[in-house]
Amino acid sequence: STQSTWGTVVLTLCPPDISDSDVYNHYKFLGKDAISKINWLHLCGLFRGTASIVFSSQDMAIKAHAAGGLTVGENRVEASLVSEWRLHKDNKIILIGCPPGITDNVIYNHYKSLGENAIVNIQYLSWGKFRGTGSVIFSSKELADRALTLGNIKIEGCKIKTKMAQSS
Repeated sequence: STQSTWGTVVLTLCPPDISDSDVYNHYKFLGKDAISKINWLHLCGLFRGTASIVFSSQDMAIKAHAAGGLTVGENRVEASLVSEWRLHKDNKIILIGCPPGITDNVIYNHYKSLGENAIVNIQYLSWGKFRGTGSVIFSSKELADRALTLGNIKIEGCKIKTKMAQSS
């Protein structure tokens, strides 16, 4: 199945003053045991405006996602379901060995020969800390297949390995 069994919602655009209580209050309609864990993303000691909220089940995460993001002060916090990130396995390439300083521009430049609208989305795994892994979703399986023929990405003396998501 392409659907992830993880019950996780990722919050982005979080302001620096967001707290666990903001998250618990927003999702309190799901019950006191709905949230298993809150992971705030910090890199180099700085909060990066992102959190992963692990729910007690995938069903709870789906209900939480359906409720939308939350507002903290004047800031709108966006919410997305982790399984949405995992649904595009036919047209997604996994990146392995990404250095912490990697930017989307490095990825776009590597795949620019595929055309301006070839890349739909770029994401990096970073729950709790940067994991050195990411993904690139292409607009079609054909473009993803062509992207693999371009070989590994080289940055800062590192070689980022690429492979199709479905082979993982």
